[in-house]
Amino acid sequence: MIEPDEFAKLRLRSYLDDAVDLENWQYMGREWVGEADGFTEWLRPADDPCRLGSLAIDLEEVPSAIAARMLGTLGLGLRPHMGLAAVIEQLGEPFDSAAFVPDRRSHDFRAGDSGEYVISCTLKHDGGLIYIVVMNSDYREAV
Repeated sequence: MIEPDEFAKLRLRSYLDDAVDLENWQYMGREWVGEADGFTEWLRPADDPCRLGSLAIDLEEVPSAIAARMLGTLGLGLRPHMGLAAVIEQLGEPFDSAAFVPDRRSHDFRAGDSGEYVISCTLKHDGGLIYIVVMNSDYREAV
């Protein structure tokens, strides 16, 4: 898994030129700035705008070669459409799961040497991994 200092430097425009800027974005109980392309959004806390705190990748919308580069940079052994057993093999057992839409379920994992990250993986019942959120634990636990 990528080191937190390297994670903090990541920017969406390094992968997707068409990303738009976000300001005053509300998420997880705080205000963020960042970049987005559809539901793929990379966020930095408004009070610490030089450090990436959270990123989301829509694996159904981001071109597969770009998604593979993003996941490779993160050091995750994940790929689009993986089943839950394969995700658990890479990340361990989830500490939480929830269903917000009938055809999919989200599972939360801790990752990094000291649990520096919370990784949320959304899998369709028919279709596997479609969405991933990687958040620095410092920002998630502040909520």
